[in-house]
Amino acid sequence: MEGVTDRELETMQWVHAARGGDAVAFGKLFEHLAPALYTWADLRLRGNQRAHVEPSDVVQEVWLRA
Repeated sequence: MEGVTDRELETMQWVHAARGGDAVAFGKLFEHLAPALYTWADLRLRGNQRAHVEPSDVVQEVWLRA
């Protein structure tokens, strides 16, 4: 695919395989995306929210639902 990096292609392959029930691909997807998701949650949770929710809780909830 034009304009798609090798890493993006690999991520898309993991997503496709995980959707098909591949637990190994799901684990690789988690390892790849969890740090970015944690950083996003860390930047988004502010003030009073921080007293009730930790970024790691957001990551855990997202992956539990996935």
